[in-house]
Amino acid sequence: GEVIETGGSVAGGSVAQDKLLEIVQERYQQLIPLVESDAAMLGVQSRIYERIGDMASKQGRHAEAAKSYRAFLHAHQSLALGDNGHPDHDLVGMRVLRKLSDVAEDRTSAFTEAIAFGKKLVDRHPNETEALYELCATRIAFARHLYRAGRYGQAVEAVEPAIPKVHRILDQRPESERWTQLLAEAYRWAGSGWIKLGGGSRGMNSLEESLRLHKWLADKAPLNVHRRHDLLESNMRLGSAYRDCGRLTEAQSLYEKALLEG
Repeated sequence: GEVIETGGSVAGGSVAQDKLLEIVQERYQQLIPLVESDAAMLGVQSRIYERIGDMASKQGRHAEAAKSYRAFLHAHQSLALGDNGHPDHDLVGMRVLRKLSDVAEDRTSAFTEAIAFGKKLVDRHPNETEALYELCATRIAFARHLYRAGRYGQAVEAVEPAIPKVHRILDQRPESERWTQLLAEAYRWAGSGWIKLGGGSRGMNSLEESLRLHKWLADKAPLNVHRRHDLLESNMRLGSAYRDCGRLTEAQSLYEKALLEG
């Protein structure tokens, strides 16, 4: 338990953190021979592979992360990817497919496969909102990848279907912070894509909504560093959009807010 929580809570970046990740990863590697020959330990084995993948991904070792995620899916496939899988097993498989897609050598193919599986999952478990959450999170991750690759139209196409679906959940759970975070990210990449495509007003509206949501999230947890970083980035992104279309006073105001919040 202690090893798992340590590995899950460490953020990459510093030399000390990277070293700690390596130590924890080594301990995980030592556990694999103890459980891989025992079918009853399939769940433990799968969890170890996922954690090793997470740690490698945080350190930017994408090939190693992909290998671990594929090992997870191989160990888990009879449960996660069966035609009539159990919701919990399906959801775990979907989550790891999303993670694999983000580090795969051919990310477009991997994300396309993950989204196709996610759609089947939502159809298979229509009352399971976590299936919808994973599908929307995968769409957002795919849009981020496409945007960074300069494929702006495809990024918008990937992410926009998620927006009304997340809105419907938030209509029922307006105080849900994790779904609000999902919507903020969906608007972020949709808006950024529209700006690049020349759809200024549509892009601006989406970025404004993303900023509003990130502000709400940051106010809910003032000491959360990740949320403050998201708010800073939202201010800068919208400020740049205002600047580029000549709304200089509004751009300056957002830049000043970003400096204060950073």
